[in-house]
Amino acid sequence: MKLINLTPHLIRIRVNTENLAAEPDATDIVVSPSGTPARVASSLELKFHEFLEGDGDSYNAVPIYAQTYGEVENLPPPQTGVRYFVSGLVLSALKAQGITRDDVRVPVGDPKKTVRNSDGLVYAVFGLVE
Repeated sequence: MKLINLTPHLIRIRVNTENLAAEPDATDIVVSPSGTPARVASSLELKFHEFLEGDGDSYNAVPIYAQTYGEVENLPPPQTGVRYFVSGLVLSALKAQGITRDDVRVPVGDPKKTVRNSDGLVYAVFGLVE
């Protein structure tokens, strides 16, 4: 099976679910980004400005937008023997458009199914979502 990573991040699938260390494992399946991520087109419409107070007592007018999502971009057509890794947003957009692709996968995002490094970033996942 050929694996194509259409996200901007390295994907590390941890087969050895007993290893919770944020370091390479001999059983890891590693897939580097392909270079062209699949994305969901979107547009923004300014709704209003909201005044927010940060650290201190200054108030700032922050623009608040409505975001509308459109078509999925940069997702190749299905190919026999190929799996595409995409973001959760891309998979959600496909499903919202009634598109079912059995060749598209997303790394599991559940904290109980991931290995995180000392900065809290995902280092490896224990599975995929279809």
